[in-house]
Amino acid sequence: MFSSSACPRPTKSRFAYLSPWILPRLALRLTVLLAPLAYIAIAPPCAWAQSSMDQVKALLVRASRFVYVADAAPTGAWKTRLVGDYWQLPEETEHLGRGDCEDKALWLYAKMLAEGFDDVRLVIGKYRQSATLFHAWVVWYPRIQGEDGAVEQRIYLLDPTKHRGVWQAKQYPRGYYQPYYSFHRSQRWRHLRTPARSMAAVYR
Repeated sequence: MFSSSACPRPTKSRFAYLSPWILPRLALRLTVLLAPLAYIAIAPPCAWAQSSMDQVKALLVRASRFVYVADAAPTGAWKTRLVGDYWQLPEETEHLGRGDCEDKALWLYAKMLAEGFDDVRLVIGKYRQSATLFHAWVVWYPRIQGEDGAVEQRIYLLDPTKHRGVWQAKQYPRGYYQPYYSFHRSQRWRHLRTPARSMAAVYR
């Protein structure tokens, strides 16, 4: 049963507006932005341990502590505009200690890759299916071996803007966290035509 404490009802968003027609351009430019992350060394697979969850929780808390600041008009020749929205590099977000939803999510995504978590994606989509504004978050989908030897894939949604907790996708009702694009290193996926269905099916 979905718990309202696990996912509080969304309040009015302050995120910068992105109209649907610019999403393909944003996806292309974001792929270029994320390309350097493709060269981060991939750590060897490791067995599931509580320490992995503790590590993810610690990174999520760090990302959530960045002050949320909506994008302003860029100033100076060094700061360029990315399809009406400025995407900070993870190092820039950490240095400034602030950013909007995609800046915080990108920092968390890059940090998890650097820490050896290769089973993650950066996602652009809607917090709720009926929302008019877009949002960014991270998905972590580890394969966990149970005591009976069976391997289970879990889907965790990591949202440093709205939540500090690590929640499984199945804890949210249908219509929440609808992906439009997802990214992993130099790869990208388009989910615009994916009907509302289980999150596990979307990210598999």
